[in-house]
Amino acid sequence: MKSLLRAILLLLIASWIIFKVLGKSTSNQYTTIQFIAPSLSGNLLGEDSSRIAYVYLPPGYDTSTKRYPCLYYLHGFTSDHEEYNHLKFAQLMDAAIANGVIEPCILVVPNSSTKYEGSFYTNSEIGGKWADYIAKDLVHVVDRRFRTLAESKFRCLFGHSMGGNGALKIALQNQDVFGSVYALSPSVINWSGEFNLQNPSFRIIQSAKSREDIQNDFYSRVLVAMGRVYSADNKVQPFQCKMPVRFDSSWRIDSATMALWNSEMVTLQYKEALSRGPLKIAIGFDCGLEDEFKHIPISCTELDSILSVFGQVHDYSTYHGNHYEKVGGFEGRIYKNVLPFFSKHLRTK
Repeated sequence: MKSLLRAILLLLIASWIIFKVLGKSTSNQYTTIQFIAPSLSGNLLGEDSSRIAYVYLPPGYDTSTKRYPCLYYLHGFTSDHEEYNHLKFAQLMDAAIANGVIEPCILVVPNSSTKYEGSFYTNSEIGGKWADYIAKDLVHVVDRRFRTLAESKFRCLFGHSMGGNGALKIALQNQDVFGSVYALSPSVINWSGEFNLQNPSFRIIQSAKSREDIQNDFYSRVLVAMGRVYSADNKVQPFQCKMPVRFDSSWRIDSATMALWNSEMVTLQYKEALSRGPLKIAIGFDCGLEDEFKHIPISCTELDSILSVFGQVHDYSTYHGNHYEKVGGFEGRIYKNVLPFFSKHLRTK
């Protein structure tokens, strides 16, 4: 009998240790919301204005009356709101709250996918206002349906890859909405590396007659998705957008379209904004030194330099890893870097 009791006691202790270290999910509280986004309604490219988001609610939400800070996560290119499950956000958030990494908060993961796999979280007059969809429509719906602390200092925005690009852009443009931002391996934030005007994918797009002609070339798909918000033109077929360059006997730049694309480059937006004065948002970003998209470490270092030159306080770090590893999990960047960063800057007291 004593051996049995001792075994049971040891089992209970082991279970408690596993919970504390691995963060076994205890809340299992998340809900799905669906709504019509006014910022996307009536767009001329046929993008769906009916949107879905997963909303994580912290343990104790249903039995309390308190209001909570809110984190917003933006997914990457080719992805959608199912990153909530792929990255196991419920387990990460439960563990982070239980272990004091961050105080109890709400997490929102919206669907920003498009017909061409990504919105790049950019406002387009004819392609849909994807930045406003996040900063206005989504925030309004979440604040109305859930007990949030509805002030910028209690809202945090983060994302990976295309989502990191969008997080940096939206936070900069909406400093009255979000108080802090963190970008994980933000992609195509400026021309650099293989993301350049001589990228052979521009020639593939130029000769394409249908979507099938670009499906096997990743950068062609990226550039078309960017064009459909950066320089959308529903009269231009087959992709309803203009490209900033074309190839005849040599590369030729379309200066008007190029100006539109440059105006959407994140590093240039930050440089222009900083020239007018310091920013109100807390800024953090990182990247893997072995990222297979070679432009990302280059452009992140450039952004770090711009922020430093203007004296803008920020957190920038690099690590050994590629584009997709070291993001999720209890040893990943979200748990070990992003949530502590937000905890440091959340001002709820």
